[in-house]
Amino acid sequence: GSMAPGGSMAPGGSMAPGGSMAPGGSMAPGGSMAPGGSMAPGGPMAPRGPMAPGSATIPAELPLQLHEVRWFHTRNSKYWLPFCGVDSLKLEVMHQMMPVLGEATPACVDVMGDLYEANLKTRTCTAIYWTDKEATFKILQGTWFEVQGDKWYPLEEAEAQAIEKKHCDPEWRIKDVKMDTTPADNESIAKPLQEIVIGRLVLEKCDIIWMDDGIIYKQRKDLSSFLVLKMGEALGKGTSFSGICLRRGYRESAMADEEEPAPVGHLILMVHGIGESLDRSPISKSTTDFREACTQVAKKYFPELWNEKRIEFLPVDWRTSLTLDDGMLKRITLHGIKTLRDVLNDSVLDVFYYTSLKYRQEILSGLHVAINNQYRLFIKHHPHFLEDGGTVSIFSHSLGSVITYDLLHESRVAKNIIHDDPVPRPPASQSSPVKVESCGEPTGVDGGGDEVRAARLKRLHDLRGEMAELERLLGVSSSPDHTYSLDFKVEHFFVVGSPLGMFIVMREHESLVKRGHRSSASLVPTEVCRRIHNLHHPSDPVAYRLEPLVNEAYASIRPVKIDSGGSKPSKTALDHAEGPKSDQVLAAPSGQSGSWMSSLISAVTNPKKQAPESKQDKDKLFDNDSNLPPEERLKERIDFSLKEGVVDISYVNTLTAHTGYWTSADCALYVLLQVYKSRRTRNTM
Repeated sequence: GSMAPGGSMAPGGSMAPGGSMAPGGSMAPGGSMAPGGSMAPGGPMAPRGPMAPGSATIPAELPLQLHEVRWFHTRNSKYWLPFCGVDSLKLEVMHQMMPVLGEATPACVDVMGDLYEANLKTRTCTAIYWTDKEATFKILQGTWFEVQGDKWYPLEEAEAQAIEKKHCDPEWRIKDVKMDTTPADNESIAKPLQEIVIGRLVLEKCDIIWMDDGIIYKQRKDLSSFLVLKMGEALGKGTSFSGICLRRGYRESAMADEEEPAPVGHLILMVHGIGESLDRSPISKSTTDFREACTQVAKKYFPELWNEKRIEFLPVDWRTSLTLDDGMLKRITLHGIKTLRDVLNDSVLDVFYYTSLKYRQEILSGLHVAINNQYRLFIKHHPHFLEDGGTVSIFSHSLGSVITYDLLHESRVAKNIIHDDPVPRPPASQSSPVKVESCGEPTGVDGGGDEVRAARLKRLHDLRGEMAELERLLGVSSSPDHTYSLDFKVEHFFVVGSPLGMFIVMREHESLVKRGHRSSASLVPTEVCRRIHNLHHPSDPVAYRLEPLVNEAYASIRPVKIDSGGSKPSKTALDHAEGPKSDQVLAAPSGQSGSWMSSLISAVTNPKKQAPESKQDKDKLFDNDSNLPPEERLKERIDFSLKEGVVDISYVNTLTAHTGYWTSADCALYVLLQVYKSRRTRNTM
């Protein structure tokens, strides 16, 4: 090694004035050299004198360490985003074990909060619990990087591997290398800062150039790079003028505890309402929105609880796998205003499907299969969830809350559950629990071709029609109690923006509501579900109350106004998970005369200013149930209302109120309070 004035030198390298160098020969931040052969970000490289033309000895390079490699992912092949440190380490460890384990190497590695599986063989990452157009994306191992300002871009793996092989080649590094210093004229040698090329790797789309000062450049072979190169030569700027600086190893070390998610202590299954087949805002996207809302609120107000055991949210898609009418509705749809008709067919008609005796069981079966499959898949990836005391809740929106309510009433919690295998999904239009066998036809799910399937579908539709007619004549239902079996008991059943109250009234609620319990047991079977919560926005036109079904006196008592997610929850809210009682809620004015459609349009587009409540109206509504005798009060409140926004025109909020729960911080706060309250209660028992 050689030493410049004013410094000391460790074995194996040279040193710039005023600094010291560690073995290996690369510059660390602030003027000292770090191992590895290239300059780390932050430290300026001091000028060095030209090497003697014709020879150089290059120190040997060590393989990159686990923490120096960073794995990336992209959804558009344009912008690569780094995995967090713990995920990158898991991927790199498995990558280095693949040659040793061979076929015994695990197929996938769980990453990104255990919501995705990374396949190292195919270099893809796939969502575990849902499928949509963004469920699968590419991954890449980053070892060499283009540095442009403060941006680090990973090179494609094939290119990076070729550079790494050349860079670490012991023969190329130990022997004397002939310098690429042929001058155009004698004056070129006399330039004091003339850069000297000590190595070159020719690739298909670029050249990689090693300079004598330890910097490595990438020169592209496209036209623009060629013009810049010639311009640089004309200006006497040398080779580096047109090159992109390369760095070996990522700028940030991957740490084992970096962003490592806490274990899951509570699972919430998210059930969608109507319109899932539209695929404009799928339940996977809505679930992601609600997960992010809960994460932000939890980290703000309950960081210790969240870091101890987090809550996971998984989508439950019951609609897209169902065919229902086998395309008949599409065939009879008129072509006029076709876009609007298609939207109605894929959304509003889900309500008509479910109220039909012909399709109700198929939809119920679809939800039953989807819920159990998601739960079993979750247990497969979190095998210690149950033994660690994990619990499960259901969050259902709109029509999904009605279907989930019916499923809970027709279910029992399974005993001695085996979670290894998914629930077999019934074939399309054949979800009824009644098993039908046609003479001379195979009865297996996969048996027969298209003609056999068509014959079965026709036979099934005929039988359903006959069964529906008999049920209508006899006034009975074909759905016996405990038709379905759930793999878990539901801790909390959150119904949001729910028309459940209306559906119960239409079904002779006197026989469905057990008034004597004065709690959630009045509405849901306690052996399957511990508690029900009815959350709604005051301007949601689809939502209805449930408490007056249990006790009519609660028709004059406002729902509980929950805390705002934008402010710290009160001690009362954390203790009772109810929050402060509501402020005054103005009554909506009656609609205009005329058809219901014109009244609806007029109410939304031309809202009238609401008049203040009269004293007589105020006397009809109470903020809480303290005016009721203790024996008539509910043991636990069921109806909860989100706070309205600053805008006082509720009809404007109507346009977004029904779909705004997924991103609502208020709704997220309420759910978190309920889960944490239950956890604290169990821990103190």
